[in-house]
Amino acid sequence: MKATELTIDPEFIKYIEQYRIQNNLKQSEMKILDWGCGTGQTVAWLRTKGYNCYGVDIDPERIENAKLFLKSLDIYKDDILTLVAENGRTIFPNNYFHFIFSRTVLEHVKDIALVASEISRITRQQGRGFHVYPAHRGLIEKHILMPFVHWLPKNRLLKIVILIWVLLGIEPPWEKLKQKTRIERANVLFDYIVNNTYYRDYHTVQKAFEQWGNKVEFVSVEHYKVKQMSSIIASLTQKEVFRGMLNWCLINFRAVCLLTNKIGNV
Repeated sequence: MKATELTIDPEFIKYIEQYRIQNNLKQSEMKILDWGCGTGQTVAWLRTKGYNCYGVDIDPERIENAKLFLKSLDIYKDDILTLVAENGRTIFPNNYFHFIFSRTVLEHVKDIALVASEISRITRQQGRGFHVYPAHRGLIEKHILMPFVHWLPKNRLLKIVILIWVLLGIEPPWEKLKQKTRIERANVLFDYIVNNTYYRDYHTVQKAFEQWGNKVEFVSVEHYKVKQMSSIIASLTQKEVFRGMLNWCLINFRAVCLLTNKIGNV
């Protein structure tokens, strides 16, 4: 991939730029962190646009692949991409970042309080955060593409339901599943849900961040894709009497857009 082919969700840029302009910062002065950077493409995009962006992840293989990717674009420097330690800590000092964001990461976090505390520790006073992740009561689980499986307790019933969906032909098109039997595929998907997803209601996430000195706001109704759903929904987003109800529906049943502002000491 070439630098000109990199993309980023406009919603992240909207909040990054809001902060930068409000605080009269140059792009190169902004310290930004992609929490759960994966392949490093978002870090690369921000770096090519002049932002001082870093990335962290818990997966060593992803970090190494991301490093190779940034090196291929000739924009890699030491410590741009690093691992989160087993104790949940990063290499960064207290109050370091202006802005920290994540995309489809928080639903994979087992200990949300630990992650919230570390993000808060390395965010400077009045620093912001923007985190987007699937709602805990969405009809379809976003990773294995099966209805309702993330609503169920992680027990034998869940395994049976996943097997039923596999038998009905409802499953993700993962390459590693193609040579397996239906029962083997169901077992892989069950293990994935049990060990890699931790859906929780928005109040739990809110309390985790507030505990560490953050003001939390849910802004799903402000996402540009909401206005694209239909002309009726676009109209409702402009009417204050409906905005709260629509936002509640979104953060419970579709996607959570969580905006934080660090106002207290950690």
